[in-house]
Amino acid sequence: MLSRTLVVKYSLLEIIEACKDIASHIISIYKFQRPKTYSEIFSILGENKLINTEMRGNLSEIAKFRNLLVHSYAKVENKKVLKYIKEELDNVGEFVKIILSLV
Repeated sequence: MLSRTLVVKYSLLEIIEACKDIASHIISIYKFQRPKTYSEIFSILGENKLINTEMRGNLSEIAKFRNLLVHSYAKVENKKVLKYIKEELDNVGEFVKIILSLV
């Protein structure tokens, strides 16, 4: 049986991946410059005024945390995961609202 901690980490990773994939798709549709890193994906959306500066920074940090989850999954502190869930998921919700307003 999987521990709750692993389930939460994996769920957070899936949420971050979904945001990254959606943002990449938007970049492709609008023919914006191609990002070199995952965190740059959100910088490009900000530079093109699709998201504000604060969201740009927050989502870029989430993308960096994604790399930590992928490459150091077992070493990620549970406190850090909890912080992202408590503090950063609101940013994801706002990002979803912005994306829905584009369609």
